[in-house]
Amino acid sequence: MKNLLLIISIVFASNIYGQTTYRSSVTTTSEGEVIEKQRIITISDTEITITNFLGGTKTLTLKVNDIKEKEYFDRLMKWYYCTSTDKDFITGKNTEYIIIMKKSYPSDMTVCQKIDEVTFIKTVFSLR
Repeated sequence: MKNLLLIISIVFASNIYGQTTYRSSVTTTSEGEVIEKQRIITISDTEITITNFLGGTKTLTLKVNDIKEKEYFDRLMKWYYCTSTDKDFITGKNTEYIIIMKKSYPSDMTVCQKIDEVTFIKTVFSLR
């Protein structure tokens, strides 16, 4: 029983402390007003969340399916292959995403949303 509790404690602690949190902001203009919304981006080996993602209001939650290290513009980057936890209301399927970040000292994050086999929507976030 003690071993089981120890294993559960280790798994729980690694999930909590094995994540990294970044901040980003978005500035939009609506009817002549400048609106700034803060984003919190949390990344772990199993899940990525981005607050205020869609239209500056909805949180995007992604399940990480695979992580690979690849060269991208002559830098070693981490590529997170993910699927959304919410199904798309038009297709009824979970949307695929690729998140690309510099392996060490990330300053920005590229979010690529797969639309179809050849089309991606690319969004770049500056991280703090």
